[in-house]
Amino acid sequence: NILAIGASLPLRAGAFSVASSRRRACETGGYYARIQLSRLAQLLALPLDEAEKQLCEIVSDKSIYARVDRPAGIVRFAATKTPNELLNDWSDDISQLLNTLESTCHLIHKENMVHKI
Repeated sequence: NILAIGASLPLRAGAFSVASSRRRACETGGYYARIQLSRLAQLLALPLDEAEKQLCEIVSDKSIYARVDRPAGIVRFAATKTPNELLNDWSDDISQLLNTLESTCHLIHKENMVHKI
């Protein structure tokens, strides 16, 4: 246990470093859908191989979802969507667009009525 009274300071510092880099990796996954592995290592303030190792541990713990393309050096945090999810998203976007268009047409018509154009 690192919190025990007899635990050494380097052990505590190492555990804190691992915990903070795990937290930064989870935060990065919230802000990025895709990032270069070298940039992720830079944000985590870790060497490239250590960053990849910690990312693999976090994904194995299922704290975040990520896919690593090692040859390209790219990490993808966004899960791929099923065709049904894509269609639902597209349908929602079209619905929002049509509602905005209808509201705009209503305001234009109202302005024309007010100014008797």
